[in-house]
Amino acid sequence: MRRPTSHRSLSSIRSLILLVSLTGALAACGGAPTKDVDLAGSWTGTWVSANDATGGVIATFTQTQGVLSGTVEISGSPCITNGTIEGTVTGSNVAFGAVSGVDTINFTAQLGTDTMSGTFSVPAGACAGTGTFQMSRIN
Repeated sequence: MRRPTSHRSLSSIRSLILLVSLTGALAACGGAPTKDVDLAGSWTGTWVSANDATGGVIATFTQTQGVLSGTVEISGSPCITNGTIEGTVTGSNVAFGAVSGVDTINFTAQLGTDTMSGTFSVPAGACAGTGTFQMSRIN
């Protein structure tokens, strides 16, 4: 003869299944934290705007943990020719902005071994627009 299952017993089984499922999900997300890529040094590359303007870019980064600072020189742009950099590095992702007078340019990129490539945007002004860029470390 079959014994009736108590509500308490079913509740315990459900709790155990939930605990095992959550433990597995957390283990899959675990692992060592991603180390920020070190960008310190000089970088050079090119940019292309959405309207096909092109130019060069030279940047010098200093980095303290995930915080970037430095300088940038941009050729081929009538609006932004040089500026100061402020930004962040998180794992292999970088986001930084450069300010030159009233103009700003925002960069976001994926980092490789001594390379980065991504997009840029100029939110306002005579050179407002978007584009792509790539850079390589030179030292």
